[in-house]
Amino acid sequence: MMHAPEPDMNWAVGRLSHIEVTHAGQAFRLGRYPIHFHLNGHQNSSYVRGCSVHRTFNRAINIHNTHDVMIEHNVIYHIMGGAVFLEDSVETGNTLQYISPSL
Repeated sequence: MMHAPEPDMNWAVGRLSHIEVTHAGQAFRLGRYPIHFHLNGHQNSSYVRGCSVHRTFNRAINIHNTHDVMIEHNVIYHIMGGAVFLEDSVETGNTLQYISPSL
């Protein structure tokens, strides 16, 4: 979880590139997702790029009240819940591109 004590300060920057995430997250637990941007405000230097997220127990990538994050070139496979989830629908400027979800 990337979470800053104050939004828009860039104190919790997440730069995940070319990693494998597997058997992560906690089933049926709110807020326990494998990759989770949580209440960070604007984060134009954060990204999840070229990653593999598979066999997880709760979603894959969750963006909660965080803006301007780049999510690209990821493979998401065999997860519980939504692949990429915008939690409150107030998140803006996030780029979600070249994602390959499958069952």
